[in-house]
Amino acid sequence: MKIKLAEEVKHLTSEQLEELYERYISGEKNQELMEEFGIDAHPNKLVSLFPPVMHESFECAYCSLPLFYKRKSKTGASYSMEYFCLECDHKEGHHYNRPLVCKCSPCSEKRAEAARAKLAADLEKISQEYDLEKKVMLKYSDLSFRHKCYLLSLFLMQSDSDLNRIKPLNNSGSAVELSPSDNFDNEIILKLHRDGAIAVDARSPLSAFDPSDDFKSFFYRDVFWVVNVSLDGSRRLSLEELFKLVYVELRDGIQLEWEEELKELVFKLAEEEVAKYLSICLEQLQLPDAPKKTNEVIKEILNEFSVSEIYYFIKKATENAHIFYAKGKAESRKHAVNTIPSKVLYLATRASNEGWDVYKYNRIYGTERSQLNIVLFDLVIGGGDDIAFYKSPEALWSNDLHKVFDDSKPSEEAVSNTSCIGCGSTDVTIKTDKNTLTLLCTQCGEQQQFYASKN
Repeated sequence: MKIKLAEEVKHLTSEQLEELYERYISGEKNQELMEEFGIDAHPNKLVSLFPPVMHESFECAYCSLPLFYKRKSKTGASYSMEYFCLECDHKEGHHYNRPLVCKCSPCSEKRAEAARAKLAADLEKISQEYDLEKKVMLKYSDLSFRHKCYLLSLFLMQSDSDLNRIKPLNNSGSAVELSPSDNFDNEIILKLHRDGAIAVDARSPLSAFDPSDDFKSFFYRDVFWVVNVSLDGSRRLSLEELFKLVYVELRDGIQLEWEEELKELVFKLAEEEVAKYLSICLEQLQLPDAPKKTNEVIKEILNEFSVSEIYYFIKKATENAHIFYAKGKAESRKHAVNTIPSKVLYLATRASNEGWDVYKYNRIYGTERSQLNIVLFDLVIGGGDDIAFYKSPEALWSNDLHKVFDDSKPSEEAVSNTSCIGCGSTDVTIKTDKNTLTLLCTQCGEQQQFYASKN
């Protein structure tokens, strides 16, 4: 194998080159050596002009030819050692105690093949771990009111109908948010997943799964979801089928068994909307998070004031904290925000005791109605005009919603005398819808319907 010499040293014999290198390594000046041997180049380039040295035992893994290495500089430190093939440019060795990454075609293809094999193995692990056939389906009859509101909200903003799945929360093209906050979003997804209403789609991007535990964990806001609900326990409903069932049920009127969950959701949404406005105010003023007891204060004053009115208390309390810090009276920003819960409570108490006509704020950018808010108040309750923003949840419940349930409840006597005509069991469920009363026996499944007179 003939080594190609640099143009500047082609006039020298092998013996002369070796002599030149020995004298170079011994410390003679480059300029003097180059003048003596007739080399026309910059003195600093001399070491690069020497031909490489053939290693006595290393061979190329692909060509089976000897590997070569460059000659060492008389001043350079030996942090690296590189061996290369003159035929195919394959390289071996190390740089700073790290294996050298060869970029020759065979090595590049080998790495690509290893990557393809690993990807296939990883995808197979994910496919096995999240196989829908292994998941127990949740019966539609076991879906709670909250489940249905959450599902419908997701369907309306995150549906991928073509692939029969729900898009990740971090991949939303919707103009509205699922709920007022990321924390509540996560709570919604976690509950639906934990209760078995939705399951992880194994077709989600690889990056949505955690490789540190063989993909048994995943990132809730990054995975796609599929519905995991069945009518009869044998066939999983499609996203479109479940959407229609839930939409029609929620649209067709409030049911008695929803009372407790509906009330909880009305208050929960109000709390989250106030908390979101608080976080926006703190961010604008470059203040840290308020202490947790602020949430308890918010819950308490929502019994009397609306979200719109509490915006006023929040605005005043956060501005007061900012001034407290800016004037140097607070030890730190954290010290300043610790004044917020007491200030909010103080303002709300004064407003209540002194009968203030509290200024009602409007929504601002970042606090627009969420999809869950729209589903609950526009579809289920049917109030419209953002009633839950301008009326306290307690007043909304006591004056409006609670009456719906009171008017729909049958008398105690009627309930005690109600029994199934099929089996005689008193274990029946009663539902009312406009002029219809339906009795469903939980023992034998017999269904009776009674209609109000038109006279």
